Amino acid sequence: MTDPEGRTTVIDPGTTASPPSADRTFQPSAEFAANANLTAEAPNLLIIGPQGAGKGTQAILLAERLNIPHISTGDVFRANAQARTQLGLECQRYMDAGELVPDSLTTNMVAHRLAKPDTKDGFLLDGFPRTVPQAGALDDLLGGQRRLTAVLVLLTPNHVVLQRMSIRGRRDDTLEAIQRRLDLYHCETTPLLERYSRLLVAVDGVGTVHDVHERIWTALAAFLRDRPNSLTNAEAVGGINQPMNDECDNCGPGHPPR
Repeated sequence: MTDPEGRTTVIDPGTTASPPSADRTFQPSAEFAANANLTAEAPNLLIIGPQGAGKGTQAILLAERLNIPHISTGDVFRANAQARTQLGLECQRYMDAGELVPDSLTTNMVAHRLAKPDTKDGFLLDGFPRTVPQAGALDDLLGGQRRLTAVLVLLTPNHVVLQRMSIRGRRDDTLEAIQRRLDLYHCETTPLLERYSRLLVAVDGVGTVHDVHERIWTALAAFLRDRPNSLTNAEAVGGINQPMNDECDNCGPGHPPR
């Protein structure tokens, strides 16, 4: 399956967390609530990391533990395509023509998902935004009613990602293809780290699934406990009007530098 931005994505059966029912209230564990001081605000989170960093797995675990929906753009796209919604059909037309799906369609699908009642007490975004323009679109979606409370980034060295992905056995996981995806991540997505510098929770992504999850849990709780509660969406981001370089050696024209 190809995602709305033209990248191949694979979701293993049974790994996607079911969203909580719309009528539930936000009830994190007592341990987390006490440490993170979540009485005033539910967590609206974003997770970032290169393909092969274990981001999808960690997003599912964290969303289940926090009792908030895991919103993966790959899942949102597949749901629209399978239901043959107008947005899904529009995306399919671009993909059938071998073209990248415009940001506007990806943003519209995410907007529809964020409008569902189960997101009112928090959500975990996975796969959107991927780029600085998409981050601007997310700001517009959240408006003044909601804001991101933290941005998790899994720090995983390139050689670890290459090793992990090379042993998966997928036909499209050639060394050249993996390196290309890493180059795209560094060119398109890592500029978000500067943009969200005041919200970043950086976690070492090397280790067992359990160890990385516990690092995320501990670091997130500490960050939310100590964060400045008064930041608006505009104040929480930096480099909103950061100019793009004319060319990135690895990604082509219009991308920020690696």
